[in-house]
Amino acid sequence: MGMRLKELRLKRGLSRTELAKLVGVTPSTISQVEGKLIYLSLPALLFSSIKVKRWVMF
Repeated sequence: MGMRLKELRLKRGLSRTELAKLVGVTPSTISQVEGKLIYLSLPALLFSSIKVKRWVMF
């Protein structure tokens, strides 16, 4: 999941800080997920996904 997150983030031209602000976490959390040091819970993933989709659509 971490590599896919990084791939999508870079494809959209977002920095870790920008993505972190969009989903309501710290840039460190994004870095840790991308580095496979931590894993987000399913509810957190779903909520984050909805927030990002709204941002990308508008």
